Amino acid sequence: MNFKALIIYEDQDTLEYLEAALGPTCDVHVALTLRDADERLKQSKFDLVLIDIEMNDQSTLGFAENIRRRPSRPVVIVTSAKDTLDNRIASLQAADEFLPLTLSSEELRLRFFSCLRAESKFRKHLSFLRLNHERQSAVVRDLNDMQMEMSFTRIEFRILSYLVSATPAVVTRNDIKLAVWGAEVTSSRTLEVHLCTLRKKFAGTRVKIESAYGVGYYLMENMIDHSSEAA
Repeated sequence: MNFKALIIYEDQDTLEYLEAALGPTCDVHVALTLRDADERLKQSKFDLVLIDIEMNDQSTLGFAENIRRRPSRPVVIVTSAKDTLDNRIASLQAADEFLPLTLSSEELRLRFFSCLRAESKFRKHLSFLRLNHERQSAVVRDLNDMQMEMSFTRIEFRILSYLVSATPAVVTRNDIKLAVWGAEVTSSRTLEVHLCTLRKKFAGTRVKIESAYGVGYYLMENMIDHSSEAA
């Protein structure tokens, strides 16, 4: 998932940690003060904003709340401040998520992606995919928007059903394994083999199983018309 993020932070070590957590597919911009952040927000559109509530500037929460009012721009407070109920309540009134810096970089990345997916257009009705649990199949749309029915094996359908139920969130490999098999699978390649098969089946359709770097997978609509590209 390629996206653009603004980090509003003063501490250099924390900035580097957050950049690493966002992953290589993120175009990261940094603001050291709220005034600098305000200028950057006026000049460019960001998909995600990370901010600390302990910056020296005043009215940090008010600033975060103002950003949040703008459409399609989730705000996440990532802070070393003590994770108390009062801090969470105050922060979540101004932001979409409150994350302590004690979380691992993988967990932070997962939560960042989840915020992005929650704000995306994909949150709308899945018009390109409709599951039929009785037939263990799905009606999908191809790139010409023609409907077609696909059948799946029991495991493939379980994986697909879980991805659909989790949408728009990113789900980890372990989450899928637990939902489908009820425990860790013996072979680390088992899930990847099934996902590879599903991706091949969905080739040429509007359904796409996308990877979130270093985190897991999510379902999205494939908007690319390969036929027009070939022409």
